[in-house]
Amino acid sequence: MSREFRLGVFIVATLLILAAGVFIIGDKELLFRSTYSVKTEFHNVVGLDKGADVRVGGIHKGTVKRIDLPRQPDGKVTVVMNLDSSTRNIVKKDSLASIKSEGLLGDKYIEISFGSDDAEKLKNWDTIGSEPPLEAFSRSADMKIKPSLRSTRSLDCPRSPLSRSSIMMQNNFSTNRTQPSSKAKRS
Repeated sequence: MSREFRLGVFIVATLLILAAGVFIIGDKELLFRSTYSVKTEFHNVVGLDKGADVRVGGIHKGTVKRIDLPRQPDGKVTVVMNLDSSTRNIVKKDSLASIKSEGLLGDKYIEISFGSDDAEKLKNWDTIGSEPPLEAFSRSADMKIKPSLRSTRSLDCPRSPLSRSSIMMQNNFSTNRTQPSSKAKRS
């Protein structure tokens, strides 16, 4: 083999290893920081994904490490998060996790509330409480509102007395507006 060929193979191999390293390290956001793991449970994670941000006081301080399905149908979904060690004095046993969305259609993230001063500090793999996502509330409210909307559709029906009276009022109003006033005829 010629010297140029060996040098070319060496350069290509080095570039491939460098590219693979960038992708592997880029996937590990808190790789070079001291972290601890915390768990929380939700009935529904409404689109939260592995790798999503975890914010404490609105500041990015961790990531979602994994999301585990419940073992039984009536169980809860477990979310495991890695938090930066700098949050140990702020995130405590009485902190609450909630799933939030950036804007109306944005990515999902977890927001963790501050704990109280007298609450116990978290240990690695402790579980904190959670609040149901707002989207879960809106879906359950939607299920309750839809039947009442169906019952009000009869008001839009042309055979409905209420609908007929509103049409008659609209017709009277429009005919009164298009007829010239008696003063305008005299002049």
